[in-house]
Parts: sequence; C-alpha cells; structure tokens
Amino acid sequence: MSDCIYLYLKTHNKTGLKYLGKTNKDPFKYKGSGVYWKNQIKKHGYDVTTEILENCKNNNEEKKLS
Repeated sequence: MSDCIYLYLKTHNKTGLKYLGKTNKDPFKYKGSGVYWKNQIKKHGYDVTTEILENCKNNNEEKKLS
C-alpha cells in the first residue's frame, strides 16, 4: 500500500463535517491529521464514513488531478 497515494473524503456521521485528505497509509485506518478535524473527533467521537476519491500510483498521477 505504501506506493499508492489515496485521496479520500471523511464525513463525520453525527455532525456532517467533511475532511478531505491524502495519505499513503490505509485511508480506512488513518484518522486524519487536521487540527480542526482532530478536535471534532475528540469532542464527538470517531463515527466516520471514509470514501476513496482517487487512488494514484505515484506523485505524477496525483499532480495531474490538481
């Protein structure tokens, strides 16, 4: 999995807050690193749906999406 880059969207099921991120880890296990997002999780718990938007094999593919 480490050579893939995942673009994902996490949606908090209780509050509806959305978090767009990218990782080379498993996006379903990775909880996100944004400060506001982490505070949301701390306050309301980790009740989240994860959607994979794109699976890029390398940085060049990722840059084409931008």
